[in-house]
Amino acid sequence: MISEVNIANHYTHGNLLNAIKIALSKAGHTLDSVSAEQLTAIDEFHIGGREATTQLLNGITFAAEAQLLDIGCGLGGTTRYLASHYTSYVTGIDLTAEYIKVAQVLNQKLGIAERINLLQASATSLPFADDSFDGVTMLHVGMNVADKQALFADVFRCLRENSLFLIYDVMKTNKDTVNYPLPWASTSDTSYLSSLDSYQRKLKAVGFNVVAINSRKDFALDYFKRQSGKIATNGVKPLLSLHTLIQDNAKLKFSHLIDQISSNALTPIEIIVKKPG
Repeated sequence: MISEVNIANHYTHGNLLNAIKIALSKAGHTLDSVSAEQLTAIDEFHIGGREATTQLLNGITFAAEAQLLDIGCGLGGTTRYLASHYTSYVTGIDLTAEYIKVAQVLNQKLGIAERINLLQASATSLPFADDSFDGVTMLHVGMNVADKQALFADVFRCLRENSLFLIYDVMKTNKDTVNYPLPWASTSDTSYLSSLDSYQRKLKAVGFNVVAINSRKDFALDYFKRQSGKIATNGVKPLLSLHTLIQDNAKLKFSHLIDQISSNALTPIEIIVKKPG
């Protein structure tokens, strides 16, 4: 489990709650006054943020009071969206203990804690009974998971029949050497990029049926362009952003990511699969 420890260390800030408080204060807010919408700049740690979350879930319906799981929940942005948008009960897991602790504070402040349960846990060893969930989401997590087939098998086990598993990951799309650091890994030691073909084969091997596949390359490049445009217009970076999470080399990490999406070495891709009935 050394790799998982190193991955958790990569994401650990050390003083994250205080950093968020300071950023909010500079923007004229406090933890008691901030809204869930204002937190989306930091609590949706995947390309496209809340916009990408809503697009992944576009057209997806869950029954009222559905039991949902978000793998790699981070600071809980997606779990809060699921709980509020679908009036569902949501469980979130993440390797990084600090993320879980800060997310629990945010849930309390936003008055949504009673609908969300957050746990520190591994994606390849889910601590849940068979057939526990009516849907599972996983946004930008597979890049840190070495044994994806074990992950997919455990998700399949925990899902109820006729339920969806929604994935949004960065995948390797050509044979170019990947340049690090990247937002999810400083070196290749904790990065486990795979191809779309590999994802599909492993998902099908454990029993999933593929429902939809969507390349999000154009969306990602447009998103980064719009973010750069806002910074250029305002003259400064937003006070609360993913840079608050990524303390070291944030600019270099995102520069590498954008360059490699542009060159088609990497592509963010959605895969939606279903556990058959």
